[in-house]
Amino acid sequence: MKYMIKTLMVILLTGVVVAKELPSWGMTESQYKMPNFTNKMQKIGDQAVKNDWLLKITAPKDWHGKIRAALSQQGAKNVQINFKDSLYKSITISATPGMELKSTTVETTLPAVAKKQVVIDKPEMDTEIEAPEFDNNFKAGDILADMDELELTLPDNGKTEKKPRQITHASNQQVVKADSRETSNQPETSQSDAQNQDKALIKENLRKRYARSKTVDRTISYENITDEDELIVSDDVVLVKRYVNRGVAIYYWMQEAYNPETHHLIDKGSGKFAKIGDASSDSEKPIADNHSNDEDSGKIDNPAAKFFDFVAVTDDLDRQDQLRRDYIRNKSVNNTIKASQLNPKDILYVSNHTVLVERPLGNSRSAYFWLVGDTRIEQPIEHTGPNKFVIQ
Repeated sequence: MKYMIKTLMVILLTGVVVAKELPSWGMTESQYKMPNFTNKMQKIGDQAVKNDWLLKITAPKDWHGKIRAALSQQGAKNVQINFKDSLYKSITISATPGMELKSTTVETTLPAVAKKQVVIDKPEMDTEIEAPEFDNNFKAGDILADMDELELTLPDNGKTEKKPRQITHASNQQVVKADSRETSNQPETSQSDAQNQDKALIKENLRKRYARSKTVDRTISYENITDEDELIVSDDVVLVKRYVNRGVAIYYWMQEAYNPETHHLIDKGSGKFAKIGDASSDSEKPIADNHSNDEDSGKIDNPAAKFFDFVAVTDDLDRQDQLRRDYIRNKSVNNTIKASQLNPKDILYVSNHTVLVERPLGNSRSAYFWLVGDTRIEQPIEHTGPNKFVIQ
């Protein structure tokens, strides 16, 4: 009796030991997104196939497909998997005894090979059907003739009109010329259609992002825009946001295509701009009077200098990161420069009171600085973008 009790205890203990030997794994969201995630899962899948384990997996539902593909090596291995959805961004895998599939996998592969061998015999029926088409030498000859003409004319565009004149009659030459004119007009129309589609896409993106997907069917001219309006610029399209009450705004499209030389805007940050106040009054002065005043005073007309009436700072890290990201591919900028040290062809990128200076050095190389201190610039300046200026 004592011997039987001891044997039962040994059996129970061995069962517990075997149960503990089945492994389990856990992964966090960051581990799930790492590049070596697939390799780790393949190793777990290999163990499961080798030991006939059933893998019970708890993970978010949208992760199941990637986990299954990694465990089974894109379906190449027959891994027994049981998924359970989870609201937590993590993965838990526990191995449990599964079905013995080693013998069944060998048996199932044999019929697949036999089916492939049967399918190979079917194309013989298709060759008999297609055989009469190869007997029609007239169509093949026409196709080869056309290919020869294309090979002769494509490399040398200047001789495409001369060769058809040697082959065709005089009456056919007029048809060829008319056709060539029609085809030459097609790229122009396609280009205009593409530009209209691009502009429509830009407007759609601006409307969804900044106008909360509201319908924008009104337009406003640049002259009627005030310095209190909020402007969003993308390419040459301008979305105008005007507040009419507390939290209530109406939206317009600016009638004119944006031109930095005639439309004076200042960067307000976060991709938003505003019209420069009193810019229209300065532009209303006659051009002849402006030139005469410049000649009398000896000074150079420098309308863009009105943008630089502030003290440049170097402690706004957020705007510095934005300028580096938008214009110089996140390159580091460790040096500063004063307005008096600026040279011709220096490029200034302005965001509020932060100014990034790019100095071209040739061979696609540039040096970069942060402008510091007073920004009164004596040299002529060209305004080439909403927040981009070039020293002349």
